[in-house]
Amino acid sequence: MFTYLFSNVYFPCSGTANRLTIYENLLSGIEVWRDRYNDCGCIIAGDFNCDLDDTDAVLMIVQNFIQNGLFVRCDDKFPYQKVSTYMNETVRQPSRTDYILTSSVNVVCSFGVMDQIISFSDHLPIMAELFVSHCPVTTLSGDKV
Repeated sequence: MFTYLFSNVYFPCSGTANRLTIYENLLSGIEVWRDRYNDCGCIIAGDFNCDLDDTDAVLMIVQNFIQNGLFVRCDDKFPYQKVSTYMNETVRQPSRTDYILTSSVNVVCSFGVMDQIISFSDHLPIMAELFVSHCPVTTLSGDKV
């Protein structure tokens, strides 16, 4: 039976005090959980608040995390979905800041950025369909669901 760690992330935006340190701490925390459960696959999704194809000090930390953790970006696996996920309405400038990373690329069946007509967010939802075998889910309290 193969199990997974799922992590939903929200990283600080540019201009945040100690942004680099916050990124390091959050990624380090994920690494601790991965080390603790090293037999599990890992899926990380959320707002990285940066374009992972750009270059700066923060991005170097994230890119090293991706390479060292043997992660694959779902938008790299499905390149036709390399589209903007965020729209700054004030300056009408789109960007890509939301991603899904996986350590188990073979379980990702599809990935997409959902272009919804009705949205209460300046971010478009991202979605990945995973093929996993049915198994009981164990919560942190040890209860089976």
